[in-house]
Amino acid sequence: MIESSALFGQNHDRDDGSTLIELLVTIVIIGFVATVVAGAFIVIVRTTPLAEARNDDSRSLLGLTNYLPMDVSSTQVANIQFPGGPTSCGVASGSSLLSLSWVDFATSSTTEVNYRLVDDGGWRVTRFVCTDGSPSSVRLTSVLDEGAALPSPIPVTVAQLLGDHDKDGGLVTPDQMIGVSMTVTTRNGTSQRLDAISDNVPQTLPPVAVTTSTSSTTVPPANVAPVPTDKVLDAWPDRSVIVNLEATDGNGDPLTASIDPAQPLPGAGWSASFTGLEMTLTPDPAVLPGTSYTFGFLATDPYGASGAGLVTVNIVSNPGGSTTTSTTTTTSTTTTTITCSVSAISLNRSSVSNGVHEDVDTLKQSVTVTITKNGSCGSLVLVFTPDYISPGAEQVVSFSGGTQITIGKADYAWSDGTHPLQVRNGVAGPVLQTITLTIT
Repeated sequence: MIESSALFGQNHDRDDGSTLIELLVTIVIIGFVATVVAGAFIVIVRTTPLAEARNDDSRSLLGLTNYLPMDVSSTQVANIQFPGGPTSCGVASGSSLLSLSWVDFATSSTTEVNYRLVDDGGWRVTRFVCTDGSPSSVRLTSVLDEGAALPSPIPVTVAQLLGDHDKDGGLVTPDQMIGVSMTVTTRNGTSQRLDAISDNVPQTLPPVAVTTSTSSTTVPPANVAPVPTDKVLDAWPDRSVIVNLEATDGNGDPLTASIDPAQPLPGAGWSASFTGLEMTLTPDPAVLPGTSYTFGFLATDPYGASGAGLVTVNIVSNPGGSTTTSTTTTTSTTTTTITCSVSAISLNRSSVSNGVHEDVDTLKQSVTVTITKNGSCGSLVLVFTPDYISPGAEQVVSFSGGTQITIGKADYAWSDGTHPLQVRNGVAGPVLQTITLTIT
């Protein structure tokens, strides 16, 4: 028998190691892993500068975001200068971009701020401050340019921020500046813009409120004493007669009448009572027709100033001999002489807000005017001048026989300041009372 070992050859154990197939598989795996690692490394290398650039962008705007809005909001628009110059604390290097200054009304200290592009380890924006002669500075951005000379063009631009102050919908002009717009270009070419608005009303607005406030202060003008007019009248013995005494007042104040102690009533049998300038006079029953009597009266304003006048009473016979007819005739005759007067005026609120920064808008609350009137007052009107409703034209509202008028919230536009409200007896009639409404 032939043994299998002799037929197929001797079966020897193989040496330790790898076959060709195993080696090829190993090389493929190593190549695949190297490809993945190389790709990840390339991504990291490419994205790292972008991340650093984005960080530079953030740092470039961070300092400006902290300081520029605060500085501009504290400054009146007239005190914002482009590009301005160094502060009074001394000249700084680099190029000036923006200058601002304001006064702290609580401490009366003056602050000057100058934004400059300076070479400080590279060109960057730096804020220089001078407060009452004391200087300080702070870097606001990362490096924007690494050149040795001042970059051209400069990587920072500053411009006016404009707004439609008068709300007329027309063209916005440079005199309607409301703040500052600053654009910074970083080293990688990215531009970032920051707008800052002033909280102070531009001084170029029409001085409507200032003019009205100046001419209508709450402090009364120099007081002028009333000037009474002498009165001559007919009266009957023991019969009351109603008389409207007359007097003029240079301030338009309401007046009251009383007997002049220096020239009293003719005797103990006479009596007189007063409501405003209206006098109810009753002669002595013992007086005789055909006689005349004189006494004095005082017209006094609310501040105590007074003027003296004379009343002459001619005693006449009772007409027709009938007491009833005489009384009726007297009442009918004297009632027609009663004129209108307003003794008091008040507001349900003396101050009301228009609720805007610009300073002209409708009211946040309605205002009710209440008067106290005497006599026949069917022609009383309230006269006032609001803003931007036919500018400069008086608005006239009738009391319609009543004692109250309400000015609605949306009826008119008002400017900040004080506004006089006048009560007149007719549109072109005399001013009977004036009160001031304050708009904040």
